[in-house]
Amino acid sequence: MIRRSDFTPADAPATHRLFRDTVRAINSRDYTPEQVAAWAPEGMDETSWREHFVGTITVVAESDGGVVGFANLDADDHLDCLYVHHCHQGEGIGTLLLKRLEALSRERGARQLSSEVSITARPPLRVAASKYRSIPFVTLKSHNS
Repeated sequence: MIRRSDFTPADAPATHRLFRDTVRAINSRDYTPEQVAAWAPEGMDETSWREHFVGTITVVAESDGGVVGFANLDADDHLDCLYVHHCHQGEGIGTLLLKRLEALSRERGARQLSSEVSITARPPLRVAASKYRSIPFVTLKSHNS
């Protein structure tokens, strides 16, 4: 279900779509329509999206040939993205992605992971991280606006 990826161009359309659709379907519960539109605009540039993942460790969760989640760490062990398809929330996919990234960061000697998380992600991320975490996880700040 989960594969490690160096984020190939082939991953861009599905992860881009998953990101946009998830922000609009799930994060819209905690953010205004204006904030959601700024976060996941209609005409997002897919080239910039692909370039964002260059040099990161990216893991992708797939089910029945489709992408159901993805997450990535940058070179400083900063969790940049973790998104689960809005139709697959609550299935443990986010926990699996986070667990895989933790293992990969531990292999390269990380002592701590960090992130800036949305209001929506804070409770599930806290639960997922507490279940198995062997590396401390620090939230730098929560995005309120």
